[in-house]
This record gives sequence, C-alpha cells and structure tokens, in this order.
Amino acid sequence: MIIYLLLTGLGFFLLIQGANLLINGSVDLAKKYHLSEIIIGLTIVAFGTSAPELSVSIIGILRGSSNIVVGDILGSNILNVGLILALTGLFMVIPVKKQTLKYNMPICIAVTGLYPVFLLNNWFSRLESVIFLLIFSAVMVFWYKNRHAPMTEKIRKHKYKNWQITLYILAGILFLTLGGEITVQNAVKIAKILKISETTIAVTIVAIGTSLPELVTSLVAVLKKRADLSIGNIIGSNIFNLLLCLGVAGFIRPFTFDLVLNRFTVLSGIYFVAVLYIFILIKKRLSRTGSMVLLGSYIIYIIILLKNGV
Repeated sequence: MIIYLLLTGLGFFLLIQGANLLINGSVDLAKKYHLSEIIIGLTIVAFGTSAPELSVSIIGILRGSSNIVVGDILGSNILNVGLILALTGLFMVIPVKKQTLKYNMPICIAVTGLYPVFLLNNWFSRLESVIFLLIFSAVMVFWYKNRHAPMTEKIRKHKYKNWQITLYILAGILFLTLGGEITVQNAVKIAKILKISETTIAVTIVAIGTSLPELVTSLVAVLKKRADLSIGNIIGSNIFNLLLCLGVAGFIRPFTFDLVLNRFTVLSGIYFVAVLYIFILIKKRLSRTGSMVLLGSYIIYIIILLKNGV
C-alpha cells in the first residue's frame, strides 16, 4: 500500500513537471515566432495532452474493445469541459478571444454533433474514418493559416534556443504521459485494496486518469496566467479526441457502437460543449458562475452514471 502511494506521488510529480515543461516550451515557441498562444494551445499542447487517449484508442481497437475506445473518448471530452475547464475557471476567470468565439468553439460544437450522425447505423466504417481524418486535416490547415498573433500585440522576448524549446515540449509530453500512466495504475491498485467497486474505479480513476495531462496542464497554464493555452488545450483536446483518435481507431479496424445504449453519454457530450459556448458567448469569458454550473452538471452526470451503471 505504501509503495503504491509513493508511486502515485511520483506520478503526480511527473505530471506537474511535464506540464511546466510543456507550458514553458510552448510559451517560448509562441514568443519566438510571434504565434498566437490560443493556436499553440489548440495544437501542440492539445496534441501532447491527448496522447493518452490516442494510445488507449489504438490499443483498445486492436483488442476489439470498441466500446471502451469510444467510451473513453466521450468520457474524456465530457470531463475536459465539466471538470477540468470548470475547475480551471474557478481558479481564475478565463477571458475568451474573438477567434475562439467565432471559429474554434463552433468547430468543437460541430465536431461533437457530427459523430452521432455517423454512428446512426451503429457502425463506424473505414470510409467514415477517412472522412474524420480529412476533416481533422482541414482544421489543422485552418489553424496553421491563423497561427500568427495579431499585429497589435507587441513582440515578446523569448528565453530559449530552438533545441531547448523542442526538448522542453517533447520532455513535457513524455513526463505527462508517464505520470498519468503511473498515477492511474497505482491508484487502481489502491482502490482495489480498499475494496472499491470496479464500476466506481472505471468512471472515476480510469476516466480521470487519461485526462490528468489536460487537468494539470490547464491548471499550470492558469497559474502562469496563460488563459489562452488553458482553454485552447481543452477545445483542441476535444477536437483531437473525436477526429484524430476516432479516425485512427476506425481506420485501423472499423467498429460497432450502440448509439441507443450509449445515448446518455452522447447527449451529455453535446450538452457540455453547448453550455460552455452559451456562457462564453454571453460574457466573452468563462466566469466562476459558468464554471460552477459546469462542475455541478458534471457531478450530476457522474451520480447518474454510478446509479444506473450506464
């Protein structure tokens, strides 16, 4: 038990160090090339923190566990908004820029509403996977074309050389991935020793585990007053999870998914991004009130899951 606790502590240490390295490297990359921090958050940071979901998707689909793959992706996206962004918003009111309101959030909502349409026949084919990957590529091209910070922003001084920035970003992603894996494995072992049910472990520890990189990175970004990286990380991660992770999984092996059976989770995913968009659209920021509504909704969501065994 003590060994598992120490290893869990080591996992959290790696998560925090990884988040610091990823944020520092990403911020300096933005400064050096006069890039928009929201774009860095949507791409590099989001890809780094979505690595666990991509790994779970590939391993899961190779094992024929399509429900676990889709469930992990949908659960992670709900958790990203309902828990991670909500907790981050309680620490600090998160201002939202025009680009996010006009383009990035609508893209996220459109993608969230798109995948249920493709799963209406309870089958995700290789052709549909290719369509998802093409849409993902189109989104990447759009973000690349809008990568530069507005000319009204002053040129910011950077601290690191190119090799240092690359090292920081790669080491950050590695530490986040290892830290999340170590934390989840040992937390599950502790939960089993305490005789906590497998259902509770699945919807709490395992679900939160793959999203630990997003959680720690978003909190570190806010503490460093990098709100654009924080919200960009969450929006980008959700888009990466749906388009890239589902696309790659379906391309490797087409799979079945019972949309009716999982309708609660599917509808919950749409609900959370819609509520988030309404709050930031009204006030041009995610206020503490909005964060509390999202967090309250997430708690209710978890209670319903545990009660009904969805």
